[in-house]
Amino acid sequence: MKYLKSIITVSAIAFTLSLSAQSNVQTIEETTYKNYQIERNGADSFYTLKIESMRDEVVALEKSDRYDLNQDRVNKTDKVTKRISIDADNDGIYDRMITMSYDSEAEDSFSIVPSTDGFLITVVGEEIEYNLLKKDYEIEKKYVDLFDIMLSETK
Repeated sequence: MKYLKSIITVSAIAFTLSLSAQSNVQTIEETTYKNYQIERNGADSFYTLKIESMRDEVVALEKSDRYDLNQDRVNKTDKVTKRISIDADNDGIYDRMITMSYDSEAEDSFSIVPSTDGFLITVVGEEIEYNLLKKDYEIEKKYVDLFDIMLSETK
């Protein structure tokens, strides 16, 4: 009886591991640093952005090419997560963090450009403005459902 339980347990673990090994999701991670300056009360202030990007790509192939040696991928939407860490006082410790999640096509159109009060984030053709002084972001109401955004203090 003891051996039967062991065999069933080992079989269940092996089956679970074989299912998880067949995952069709590929994760791509990338980190970028950007330095900007903004004029506050007549003086220039510098801030640093650390942009961590994680993209979960679903790998899918054409069913008609099932037995071919070289197969083409089917384009699917990817789940993208961007974590933007902000160091506004140049002490080496990031003060705030913006975490954004959204669905994107294979070619991601993400950019950050400085503005008069902070920076503009352009994602999938839509703009999000982050104000460094107010420590808050603005997005048009009609685009709220496109993104999951979380803003947090790290200090």
